[in-house]
This record gives sequence, C-alpha cells and structure tokens, in this order.
Amino acid sequence: MKKFNKNLLAISVINSLCMLTAQANPTGMDVVRGNVAISRPSSTALHITNSPNAIINWKDFSIKSGETTRFIQENARSSVLNRVTSQSPSAIMGNLQSNGKVFLINPNGIVFGANSRVDTAGLIASTLEMSNKDFLAGQYSFSGDSGSIVNHGYIRSGKDGEVVFISPNIENSGIIEAEDGQILLAAGRDITLTSLDSEGVNLKVTAPDDEILNLGQLIADKGAIGLFADQIKQQGRIQANALVRGADGKIRLVAKTKVETSKNSVTTANNGDIKIQSQGVTKASGVIAAKGDEQGGKIQVLGNTVRLEEAKIDASGKTGGGEVLIGGDYKGQGTTQTAQNTLFDKNSEIKADAIDEGDGGKVIVWANGVTFAKGKISAKGGQTSGDGGFV
Repeated sequence: MKKFNKNLLAISVINSLCMLTAQANPTGMDVVRGNVAISRPSSTALHITNSPNAIINWKDFSIKSGETTRFIQENARSSVLNRVTSQSPSAIMGNLQSNGKVFLINPNGIVFGANSRVDTAGLIASTLEMSNKDFLAGQYSFSGDSGSIVNHGYIRSGKDGEVVFISPNIENSGIIEAEDGQILLAAGRDITLTSLDSEGVNLKVTAPDDEILNLGQLIADKGAIGLFADQIKQQGRIQANALVRGADGKIRLVAKTKVETSKNSVTTANNGDIKIQSQGVTKASGVIAAKGDEQGGKIQVLGNTVRLEEAKIDASGKTGGGEVLIGGDYKGQGTTQTAQNTLFDKNSEIKADAIDEGDGGKVIVWANGVTFAKGKISAKGGQTSGDGGFV
C-alpha cells in the first residue's frame, strides 16, 4: 500500500504541473527530419503537415481544452515522432487528431485530461526515450527512469491501429478504444517491442516496483489488449471480444510480482482468450469471461500463489464448453505455469458449459503444494445434446 500511495502522489504532482503549464497547442518547434509545414486555420487550431517519418522536437507539447492540434500525413501508415526537449510535462486537455500515427515522447510526464479527445490512426505515448535511429528503423526500444502517463479522457485509434503507453507508471480512468487493433500498456524502465501490430507483441520489461492501474475502460473488440508491469491492478473494464472463435480477441495481463482484478472489474474476451499471470501473487475477482457463440474460449489464471475471491469465471459456449486453467493444467503437467498454492473461495464460480448442444469443457484447479477448492464448478453438456466435461 505504501508504494501504491507514492505512485498516486507522483501522478497527482504531474497532473498539477501539467495543468499549470498547458499552452495553446504545441510551441517551440524544431524540425529534426523530414518536411513539416504549419498552418493556423483559426485561433484554436494548429495544423501540421508532415512527410512520413518526420521528427520534431518541441519546447512544449500541450493542448488546451477547446483547442485542436491536427497532424496531416500521407496515409494511415505514416508516422511522426514528437519529442519534448524542455522540462515541461505534456497536458493534452483538448483534441489531438491525425490520419497517421503519432508518437509523443516526454520524460516529464503526459496527462490526457477529462475533456480531451485523441483520434489518430495510432498513438504511441512514452515517458521513456527512444532514439531517432530506432524510430526510423522501426525498432521500438525505450529506456528511462522518469515520468508517468495518466489518461482521464477518450483515446481512439483508427481501424487496425494501436494505442501504446510506455512509462514506469500508467493510470487509466478514461476510455481507450482500438477496434480491430491493439492496446498495449507497458510499465517499466527498459522495454523493447518487436512490433506495434503483430498478433503477439513480445517485449522485454525490467520493471522494479512499476505499476499499471486501470480504473476506466480498455476496449479492443476484434483486437488484442496487453498489460505488462511489475504490478497490475485491474479495477475497471477490459474488453476484447471477437466476432468468431479463432479470430483476434485476446487479453493478456502479465505481471512480475502481482496482478489483481477487483470484485467490481469486468474482463471479457468473448470468442477469444484471456491470460492473467504473475510470477508472484495472482488475485482474481469480478467477472472474467471468454464465452463463445460456438465453442467457449480459454481462460488461464496463473501465478505462484493464485487466489479466486468472489470471481465469476465463464468459458461457456453455445456448441461446447471452453477451457479454464486455474494454477496449472491437469496434475501440473505440460508447459503451463503451476502454482504452489491455490485458493478457490466459496463465493467464486467457474463455468465451462455447453449451452445449446455439444460437450462441456475442461476445468482444472491446481497447485503443487496446497489447493483449497470451495466454490462452484460447472462443465455441463448442452441442453439438446452432449456429455458433461472434465473437472
């Protein structure tokens, strides 16, 4: 609790600084690479036309409420890198728009206000540094030891786009949406992404005491959501529903020390897969669902210590139950991480039912050491046909 309060204090200080330093759109432009032209169609609007892979240094990159900064790019694959070189945090209180991808790097911190709206083909915001060479080569390596990212507003990427936050501490209490795309929040000091748009983003995180707190909504229907940190607290909604089983629709909450979903949280990847995993303590509460319009999905809750407390876990499907692994696979076999201790409390429930027809699914509750299983488990066959599943 002490560390968590320190993080909140740091976020509060950055938020206050950003409010004090907010400017009328970005100022102090220095073009490092590419062709860049600026126009001001009104007193509240700044239009920046840039060639692909342009790099711009700014004295300040902030947008006041009611104002708009728009990057006009060649197409949705075009990118522009914006870097703040002063000591000013970025306070995005107004509108940030682009038909291409916008990178914003500010080691002093980045805050998106409650009235802010970001609408781009992709947004990559970081308080860690990335070199110009890596940006131009499409090698996304970030390192640093300062700043936080806080979102209170509405951030949206275009079709197949991405929203990426990289910082030692990340808090979302607003809405982040990337339909058909990806949402990636990575809290650490040394992070390398192999890609921004691959099906499975691989990254290296060195994150002592770094944290992600989600109080709002992360939505990537027909896409994927990944949270990676030393500690993760999921207290809001995370949703990555797919249209059909086998398509995108993946959620990964991966922590080094602790991952926790609260009793009021909702984590859903219907027609998809969910993995909640840590090397330490994994505490799962609230709704965790990967239901299927046909076959149910796959849910894994893994850690050295796994606790299900007031959890409602559902991998049921209309034509067959899915798979739920709590603390490991059958008898701890295979390559799935196994828990040392697992608690499945009396107020928790696991379902892997076939709803209409077909067989029930598979449910495993496992620990190498001690397992307390006191809740309800259901893996029933369909109402019209099908056999029960395996528990």
